[in-house]
Amino acid sequence: MTPANPAPTFATALKAWHAKPGRTRKWGAMALCVPRSTYDGWCAGNPCGQERAMRKLMVMIDDAEKAGWRQPSALMRRMDKRVATCREGDE
Repeated sequence: MTPANPAPTFATALKAWHAKPGRTRKWGAMALCVPRSTYDGWCAGNPCGQERAMRKLMVMIDDAEKAGWRQPSALMRRMDKRVATCREGDE
């Protein structure tokens, strides 16, 4: 039995996500930290091995914007600092 309201495909979800005002495919690729060519491929229906994680990240970015973040770059700078800190601890 199929669900009454199945989740949209990842490609459809991405297109709807970056179609919001002030967003573009370039913005989407940057926000998800993937190359533009990868993002375009996902929008075209290519499989994403990390689809579940990417969908969660999309929700987190939307929630962050609702809380006052206006640019993914600010979020990315914080994430980069955390990643750098984690990498320093690995050495």
